[in-house]
Amino acid sequence: PGDAARDGLNRRVLEAARLLAARDGARLAVVSVWLLQEEAALRHSLVKLPPGEAERMVAAEERQSVWRLETLMKDFADLADRTEVRHVRGIAAEVIREQAAEAEVGTLVMGLARRPSSRGPSLGRTVEAVLAESACSVFAVPAATEPAARPEALA
Repeated sequence: PGDAARDGLNRRVLEAARLLAARDGARLAVVSVWLLQEEAALRHSLVKLPPGEAERMVAAEERQSVWRLETLMKDFADLADRTEVRHVRGIAAEVIREQAAEAEVGTLVMGLARRPSSRGPSLGRTVEAVLAESACSVFAVPAATEPAARPEALA
């Protein structure tokens, strides 16, 4: 919520995952990864933050991330009985690989973010990093560049 392109891509990813899971009779593991950008720099001794300010900033980022995830998942309430939602702090590619291995994921559904400088979908650093070391299949969902194709076409 608040970023139409990201929200649209997140919804497309969940729709694709829903269709694949329904087709295969599989459960879903939804992983949302969050991290306060530049947290390490904020905690560095050269940055003069008031005591506890870095912790407050991290907590605020976590609350915002939880809110975004909960808002997104409300529209997918029908998945609740066969979905495990995980909200994990860390670097996206690392967390996704770890969570996929832990859950013994057969197919990982990821979004292909569109970089402002590119004319079309690109894999992006996170997808490339996951693909490089992933033992499972990856189903890539491109960001919408025109009116989105109906997800039913994936079935």
